Amino acid sequence: DLIAARNTIFAWNYTKETRQPGTKLYTIIQDVDKKVSNDAIGALKEYNIKTILWTERDQYIDELTA
Repeated sequence: DLIAARNTIFAWNYTKETRQPGTKLYTIIQDVDKKVSNDAIGALKEYNIKTILWTERDQYIDELTA
């Protein structure tokens, strides 16, 4: 989990300057079969990367379709 989070953070930091101001990154994290590391979620949030747990995805439908 933490390695995947670090890879996502690295990729986001590398490319975010080329994107439109206000662009957001969403990560959808599979949490059905395993517990997701709080460290991984915390690391993503530190870089303003929105985390959505798969089991909570329905709560974000309006936000993602806006």
